[in-house]
Amino acid sequence: MRIYETSTTHRLEEKATQLGYRLQIRLIEPHEDGRYFVTAVQDVPVKSPFPLGFTDEEAIETLRRGTWKSGRINLF
Repeated sequence: MRIYETSTTHRLEEKATQLGYRLQIRLIEPHEDGRYFVTAVQDVPVKSPFPLGFTDEEAIETLRRGTWKSGRINLF
């Protein structure tokens, strides 16, 4: 599994900050659950990255809905 940091992931992190969340978002390829994932919350890595979606728009909508914090995120 390869994990990437891109200008889009930075933009998604800025959007998360505007929504009041401090997240690390990365692009993980290839993966069947999505392309964009939350990989850290409040600077603490998560055990299992949470998928935000395949497109920028899906990721932004997932951030807006707050479903990334549905309890499925387990910290190390």
